[in-house]
Amino acid sequence: MAASNEREAVDRLNSLLARYRVRPMITGTCAVDWHMHVAAPGTPSSVEYLAAAVWGLAAWLCERGIDRLGVCAEPRCQAAFLDDSSNRRRRFCSERCATRHHVRAHRARRRTAHP
Repeated sequence: MAASNEREAVDRLNSLLARYRVRPMITGTCAVDWHMHVAAPGTPSSVEYLAAAVWGLAAWLCERGIDRLGVCAEPRCQAAFLDDSSNRRRRFCSERCATRHHVRAHRARRRTAHP
């Protein structure tokens, strides 16, 4: 990823972190119920989910690098994904998109070879 794109991604994440402030807090009533909340008490659950997602994405970026963030190579999809492959070569958001892409390419080659 180009340095300018990396800086833009970091700036956007920082903007989201400022908007959806993460305030980690352990809640629950006993040892079997302890769990984390990432927003202040009384925050709507939709905002808490956004804060958790932004926090998780920022942690992923810092730990694994921005080159682990990708956009699906299937032209009809364009979904974002986190590349957890060992060789940093993931191109598709799912096996379904990869299969669709490869089948479409295979059929196009066959049409060209056998008009």
